[in-house]
Amino acid sequence: MPGNFVLVLPLQFTLARGVVISDSDVTPLDDGTIRAEITEELRHLLFVIDSNSNMKVYSPGVSPVSAHLERAANGGVQITYSQNVDSQAGTVSITFEGTLFKEQFTVHYEQYYNPSAFINANASDVVVTFNARIRWITASEIPAAPRNGSYHFGADGAIVLTWQTGQHAVAYEVYRQISDVDQQFQLLATVKGTSYTDSSSLARQNLHSMKGITYAIFSVGPTGVENPGAIVVAIPGQASQG
Repeated sequence: MPGNFVLVLPLQFTLARGVVISDSDVTPLDDGTIRAEITEELRHLLFVIDSNSNMKVYSPGVSPVSAHLERAANGGVQITYSQNVDSQAGTVSITFEGTLFKEQFTVHYEQYYNPSAFINANASDVVVTFNARIRWITASEIPAAPRNGSYHFGADGAIVLTWQTGQHAVAYEVYRQISDVDQQFQLLATVKGTSYTDSSSLARQNLHSMKGITYAIFSVGPTGVENPGAIVVAIPGQASQG
C-alpha cells in the first residue's frame, strides 16, 4: 500500500472537456481554462495513509474523504473516491479514479456543479484525465494548522483577517468563497505573516450580500506541504442576520 503523498505539477492532461448547462442551451468550456482551474484545485490534494492502511484525501475548505484502495492489474494501486461538497452556492459532486504505479499517477476526474436555486448560476460538467508524478511525504512535513482566526474592518472598509501561528508553518495560504460568486474556495494569496487584508472590490461588493463571505486559512510547511486542516473565518450575510 502507498504512503502519504502529494501531486507534482505540472499535470499532463490527455483530456479536458466541459460544458455549461442552462435551461435552453449547452455551451462548451474552453479547454485551457479547464486545465488551469483543475490544476489549481488539485495541486493542494493531500493523500494520507494511516497505520491501518486506510487512506483519506484532503483538499482546501472541505472535510476529508475516505478513498477506496485496490491492487491494480499492473501491480500498482487503484485509488478511488466520490465526494459531494455542499455550500450556499450549491453542490459540487466529484468522482476521482486513479491508478498509482511507483511514482506515476494516472487519473480520471469528473466534477459536476449543481447551483443553488437561490443564486443566478448555471450547472456545469467537467471531465479530465491526466498523468502526474507524485512526491512521498512524511507526517513531520505537515505543519500544524493555524489557530484562533478572526476578522475586523479597516479604516477604509477592507476586511482584515488575523490568526495565530501553526507550529512548523513557514507560510499561510488564504482562500475565500463568496457564495453568490464562487462554486468553491478560491486561493487569494500566500503570506508569511499571520494577517491578510482583503481590500478587493469583489469583497467590498459582496460584503453585505445575502450569504456573506467565508475565508479559510491553511498552514504551509518548509517543504511546501499544506496542512489539510484550516481555520475558517465567516463574515455573516444579511440572511444570517435576520
